[in-house]
Amino acid sequence: MKRSLMAIVKPVQMLLAQAISATTTLSGVDTKGFNSLALLFSVGNFAFTTTDKLTITIEHSDDNSSWSLCGADDLYGADTPASGIFKVLDSGTEDESVFICDYLGSKRYVRAVITEGGTVSVIMAVSALLGHSDARPMR
Repeated sequence: MKRSLMAIVKPVQMLLAQAISATTTLSGVDTKGFNSLALLFSVGNFAFTTTDKLTITIEHSDDNSSWSLCGADDLYGADTPASGIFKVLDSGTEDESVFICDYLGSKRYVRAVITEGGTVSVIMAVSALLGHSDARPMR
């Protein structure tokens, strides 16, 4: 039996495409019923510099209330996973790109915090892809 990607991945919109010009904390994604999660960050046009930058950290929680930074074993594809930092956008080559972070931890809820440094205003959208569902097919 052939499976389409739509049958095995559930997309969740975390942040509608909008200008990010201040620190933004996203709502948590509930991973119940799924065994994998990837976060997709779509970044628009902006001339990032070492002073005008965005730092994206990933946090997780058992109860969607008490949050802690992800550790080195919780993230794949992260710049500095030991401190929960997925990506620091601080170079002109990082705009107009999509970045993917795999969450490997075991907590039920995951969220991103986008921290502004300097003066930034960039269009950004964030989506989550939940996969490896406990119940297949999902649709």
